[in-house]
Amino acid sequence: MKIGAQTLAELGGGDAEAGAARLRRVIADLCERTQVSGPTERPPSVRVADRADESALLRLLRIEANESPLGGGQFSEAMAEDVIRIATRQEGSAMIGVIDGPEGEPVGAVGVYPVPAWNSGDWHLGERFLVVAPESRRGPHARDLVLFARWAADEVSRQIGRRVYLLQEVICAPEISGKERLLNRLSNPCGRWFIYPAPQPAEGAP
Repeated sequence: MKIGAQTLAELGGGDAEAGAARLRRVIADLCERTQVSGPTERPPSVRVADRADESALLRLLRIEANESPLGGGQFSEAMAEDVIRIATRQEGSAMIGVIDGPEGEPVGAVGVYPVPAWNSGDWHLGERFLVVAPESRRGPHARDLVLFARWAADEVSRQIGRRVYLLQEVICAPEISGKERLLNRLSNPCGRWFIYPAPQPAEGAP
């Protein structure tokens, strides 16, 4: 099958070379996909957050909200603080992993929280957020945070004596995101999310 320059340009937002590079990434992700079963070791770069990290985590969640196409500019510091404290004050199985920057303050974070099933007493871990500060996005931080989330699911499973699954989602602009490509390599696709109407890219989002 031959893909024309016009189609590649459409994939690349008007740039055929960018479209070709994007297509190559998609094909590579599909070809390299293998079932991921674990167990996963905690990445050395990621530590479990505690109370001392709460203000830095609030800053990171504000960045994530500003970049989200669903954020709508309605970020609530009080609600974000409540979510952070559930994990940093060890209320149940919630856990936040953080990566420290050169100044010793977190520049990346991922939060996983128990999500109850609607029709039983069962539950799984769901990713509530995964964010890396814009100045720290060159490097393996996002990958290490995904691996931490996997480790957290394994650790909680070990603690309670049964398998607890981790579910992660990608809500982004219509184009394929770097996070989706990352999860295609580090986790297992399971269904799809659908949204109506189509969200618009948030101003300032990468």
